[in-house]
Amino acid sequence: MPYMRFVETELSQIDGSENRLPGIPGSVKCPPGRLETLAMASAEAGLFDEAVRLQRRVIQMMTWDGRLDALPRLEANLARYRAGQICCADAPSSE
Repeated sequence: MPYMRFVETELSQIDGSENRLPGIPGSVKCPPGRLETLAMASAEAGLFDEAVRLQRRVIQMMTWDGRLDALPRLEANLARYRAGQICCADAPSSE
């Protein structure tokens, strides 16, 4: 449950239309990497609609920035969230 509260707190602090960071003047916006992390955390917490919304915004921001190399991975994660699946990275090998 603490994980779920963390996700809900983080999501409530970000203005979804502008991606503004909490407590920081309006000119500063949330970077795509943080939104992507929140999308992953939302999916982990079972908030798949929120994960889809955030991931779509990340894709939009990356497209606007011309960072097209990340799109296949981002779109694959979006498809996972739409299917009600989580996205997790493999832990680095200790060997």
